[in-house]
Amino acid sequence: IDLATLKMDLETRVGVTASIFPFVALYILFGNSFLEEFFFRGWLVDLFQKTKWKWFMPSFLFAIYHIAIFLPWFDWPILLIALIGLFIGGLLFQWLNKASGTIYPGWIVHISADIGVLLIGFYMFYFNWNKCSYDLISTFLHIQCQLILPYQNWIQFWQKRQIPCHLLLTKA
Repeated sequence: IDLATLKMDLETRVGVTASIFPFVALYILFGNSFLEEFFFRGWLVDLFQKTKWKWFMPSFLFAIYHIAIFLPWFDWPILLIALIGLFIGGLLFQWLNKASGTIYPGWIVHISADIGVLLIGFYMFYFNWNKCSYDLISTFLHIQCQLILPYQNWIQFWQKRQIPCHLLLTKA
């Protein structure tokens, strides 16, 4: 992954610079990740609940949604791998939410995945790294695994609170 090209695209096309990156990162971590979980694992899951597509479509649409973000940055083979990973991640988020009855466990895991991506952005903007090294990627994967592995505790935590997904989706 050529981080110099990625950084230039973020700065010129998207308008994300080192000075505003922390604010964008906070939005991605807490705002965007929640909106994605609410839409893809809340509303769409409820929409497809009574169909044979209830597991496939929300995860498929979640992966496709990210093409617009990734297309300028990756060659097709890497883009395809990323989309497969996003689809599998969407299935994992959906499974966590189904097991707990709420979107919060999936949101927490989503945040941990975003932390890995944003750490690469942090190094890119503030340490001028131009290439993703094997050591950098393996370090971020290790951090994500440490955040994701205790998911069973999150499921039990949310089950005790009895906050089902449909309560998050009902109109006030």
